[in-house]
Amino acid sequence: MKREKLKNNYELYSYLCSLAELLNQRGKGEFSEKLVFASKFFGGSSSEFLYETKDALNELQKAQDIFLSEQEKLDLKKIISQIDDAFNKIGGG
Repeated sequence: MKREKLKNNYELYSYLCSLAELLNQRGKGEFSEKLVFASKFFGGSSSEFLYETKDALNELQKAQDIFLSEQEKLDLKKIISQIDDAFNKIGGG
């Protein structure tokens, strides 16, 4: 499923939750747990949430070849790029 550009942190949070569930279903609980951990920062500061999310997604991106489809890989890359942009806008980069 092709993902459109995220509009806010809530959409990023929703993406994390969906991806964590998908990874858990695929037997990749260790990555799922990292995404769930990052999602817990949603209610805090934007910079903390973006930092933890980017960290978890970067780890996933390094190991993605085994268990993500081509479209999921593209979505992941785009979302990391969006986080970089947002992070830089709030001065966290």
